[in-house]
Amino acid sequence: MDRSYAGVLGTIAFCAVLARGWLHGEQGPAVLLSASACLLLFAALGACVGRIADAVVDAAVLAEVESLRKMHRLAQEPGSGAPAGREPRRLQGGLPPQGVPSRFPGGIRT
Repeated sequence: MDRSYAGVLGTIAFCAVLARGWLHGEQGPAVLLSASACLLLFAALGACVGRIADAVVDAAVLAEVESLRKMHRLAQEPGSGAPAGREPRRLQGGLPPQGVPSRFPGGIRT
């Protein structure tokens, strides 16, 4: 992300200084020199901002992955109440296998 931010901010700064110079009727070499200086300055700023954004996104994704791994590990432990490894089998027609309680009182199967 740092290169992307550097390229975008540098280019915007360069174009903005060129436009300002054109609107004010300034001389070409002076405008190009100040536009190039702004390009370098804002490209460096964009690189710093992009590197920080990269670190923040990486940290957020890593935290989410670790959280999901922890939940998966807890679900796989015996006695956790979750099926170990897979869902219970369903018979043809959508009926649950024997031993699985029905959703309705009185033993009515769905």
